[in-house]
Amino acid sequence: MSLTEPITHAAEPGTGTLTTVVDVIGTASGLEPEEISGDSRISDLAIDSLSLVEIAVRLEDAFGIRIVDTDMDRFGTVADIVALVDELATGDTSGQ
Repeated sequence: MSLTEPITHAAEPGTGTLTTVVDVIGTASGLEPEEISGDSRISDLAIDSLSLVEIAVRLEDAFGIRIVDTDMDRFGTVADIVALVDELATGDTSGQ
């Protein structure tokens, strides 16, 4: 799947966020979803900077959010990404 292929489903924050994030990471990295969990560290998944940008763009498309470079610095674990997506999708920036 490439960046030009559309996201085929709209994602909702909260329930299902982890599933969508795992799917996006799997697509961008070539990993199988069962290889990725909320506790997975991005560095342990061997995701390079180009794949990280692809993940951010796909999450923006899936959730209708805007991820800036400083947000990507918060991508330590998959759970961190889920929390950021939920925060941005609901407009709750109190966690920053």
